[in-house]
Amino acid sequence: MTDDQELLTLYAAEAAEHLGVLNETLLRLETMQGADDKERKRQIEALGRAAHSLKGASRVVGISPVEKLAHRMESIFDGVQAGKLALDADIADVLYDALDTIQEVLSGTDTIDVEGVLIALEEAISALPDSPVPVVQSVTTVRETPARITQTLAIIEPTSTPGFPIPAPEESIRVAVSRLDDLMADSSDLLVARSGIEQRLEDVKALRKANQKWQKEWRRVRTLYIRAVRQSTQSDNDEWSALLTFLNLTQRYMRLSTQQLLALDRALAADSLRLNLISDSLQDNIRRVRLVPFEMHISTFQRAVRDLAREEGKEVALQVTGASIELDKRVLETIKDPILHLLRNSVDHGIELPDERKRNGKPADGIIILALSQRGGNVSIILADDGRGIDVSAVRRAARRVLSESEIDAMSDDEALSLIMLPGLSTSSQVTQISGRGIGLDVVRQNVEGVQGRIAIENSPGGGTTFRLTIPVSLSTMRCMLARVGSETYAIPTASIEQIVKLDTVPRESRFTAAGRPMLTLNDRTVTLAALAAVLERPSSDNPQYVVIVGSGDRRMGFLVDDLITEQEMVVKNLNFELSRVKHVAGATLLGSGEVVIILNVGDLIKTAQNVPTLHFVPAKTTIQQIVTTRTILVVDDSITTRTLEKNILEAAGFEVITATNGLEAFDALDRSACALVVADVEMPYMDGIELTTRLRHHDRYQHLPVILVTSLDTEEHKAQGFHAGADAYIVKGNFNQGELLQTVRQLLGH
Repeated sequence: MTDDQELLTLYAAEAAEHLGVLNETLLRLETMQGADDKERKRQIEALGRAAHSLKGASRVVGISPVEKLAHRMESIFDGVQAGKLALDADIADVLYDALDTIQEVLSGTDTIDVEGVLIALEEAISALPDSPVPVVQSVTTVRETPARITQTLAIIEPTSTPGFPIPAPEESIRVAVSRLDDLMADSSDLLVARSGIEQRLEDVKALRKANQKWQKEWRRVRTLYIRAVRQSTQSDNDEWSALLTFLNLTQRYMRLSTQQLLALDRALAADSLRLNLISDSLQDNIRRVRLVPFEMHISTFQRAVRDLAREEGKEVALQVTGASIELDKRVLETIKDPILHLLRNSVDHGIELPDERKRNGKPADGIIILALSQRGGNVSIILADDGRGIDVSAVRRAARRVLSESEIDAMSDDEALSLIMLPGLSTSSQVTQISGRGIGLDVVRQNVEGVQGRIAIENSPGGGTTFRLTIPVSLSTMRCMLARVGSETYAIPTASIEQIVKLDTVPRESRFTAAGRPMLTLNDRTVTLAALAAVLERPSSDNPQYVVIVGSGDRRMGFLVDDLITEQEMVVKNLNFELSRVKHVAGATLLGSGEVVIILNVGDLIKTAQNVPTLHFVPAKTTIQQIVTTRTILVVDDSITTRTLEKNILEAAGFEVITATNGLEAFDALDRSACALVVADVEMPYMDGIELTTRLRHHDRYQHLPVILVTSLDTEEHKAQGFHAGADAYIVKGNFNQGELLQTVRQLLGH
């Protein structure tokens, strides 16, 4: 083997690419449905080329085990190409073993049985007949996705078609992730320079105001100056003449400085704008460089499902949608193992044996759906199967090893279901390589929470299980809600926020105390409250205005904050090693003003809040909200097209709709008809949506009426105006879809 480290590094990268092509293409061939001979031939040729290239590269660097394995694999592909060998499951198993062995050789694993794999490959080659054999198509059958999974995926808009097309090659270079991290850190430091320029711009504006004030005073005394000049010409007072000459020069200098300050103000404003554009573009481009497609791990997932299913004698098909979605490499690598564990769990615990499925009236082959969708800066990953589901009674029995019987008996089925996330808990009666040790889903939850994500479980006994993961696209930037606690500002990751409620809109009967803890009932769900100031042990104003309901894994908690400032995307500054595990801290960010803000770790907050014995509960300040029983919705928009579209959507969902073209008409309509909710545009004549919302919030009768603003104004400033006016939701027309509107309406009405 060569001693050239640079050559070996290049070889390792090239070999990894060839292994990826071999794995993906082999999996694709196994699952191809109804493909013509031309397409199959193209795929087999790709296998042969990859094996040949791997063989040649291995020969160059002198890694003979890989060279021998690749050579024999190439011979098998030649036999398949010539029609002398059928690429059935048994041959595929041998090829996969060879690929795994090559990976182990490249990883430097000890005690590798290369000879055993070579013998298996030789046996497959020796079985090659002289005449071609019939091509064996994939035995995988296509069947309709179960109704339960179809309903689960109904909200997901597929972002890519199933299958894994070979992407067109493009020029690229390899860059270490650490270098990209350094670039991102340097680019985020531009924020400091940007805020400095903005401050200098404010200083110049202050100088201009002082100059304008001087000009105003000068104009006021200019008449006296002219009179004094005339008098000086009639006298011989040299001192008086010198003073007047100085004033004249001062006037000219001030006029010149006024022009220069104006030019400087404009130049600084232009430079500041350009720097903003450049820094934003630079950060965005660096962030996108760090993104990698989810589909790069699909072959690993397909392979894991295939191998485990064959090992257990099950028939399982993995269907993937949205695989082209890109995530930050760090995030993707963190959630790769959790997804792999959930897939193996679905095969091992969820999908039944073929005979059992047939007895239960199911198709013999099980199905696992892995679906991705992206909304803003978050990615939703749904993993659903049509297996037996989770036995909640078995979970309760297993939980008796870590919880008391009284605690378990007091739990609902949904609460008991969340116990499978506890460390050390397993419902399997046997210990195998796959399950039974109780070290599974708790690690999944930890990894998901480690990237500021959430996980939820849905169970249908006899119908299957669904896991929902919500994770940020990137950890280098993160959308956060800025919350005020006392005189301090904190950032809460938006991905962890489930709902935000203004305290004075919560009915008195929805507030209560249980076991010394303040609670709220929202949408028929009970939420424990905690004062964020008490959890962080920081001073507070003792007058919180909002409840921010957050979720981490299967846990939920409502935190009381004094005020909400805005939501924005922030560049995350990683902490030094000494501060990397400071409690409650996930990172830090720098605002445009230069203020450093702590990004909170929601998982730590919930853990601490659960151990705080008693927290201050703010009493209700408003009267009890009247329960609105009507299903009538008022739609306010000056565009007849938008107004009609929203009316049709709501009426199709079973709501009664009345309309108005501006805020004034809306008030008249509310006086004539009782409405449960208002959907309003922002830009309207006579009275716009912001003013309408503000007036509703100050009206005794309508102060609790839910308001949704639907507008094309999508800047953070406009959103902040809407929420400060009292809007309950803000939907941008550019991202508008009827599902989002209906979901928001039902959420606000508690349906």
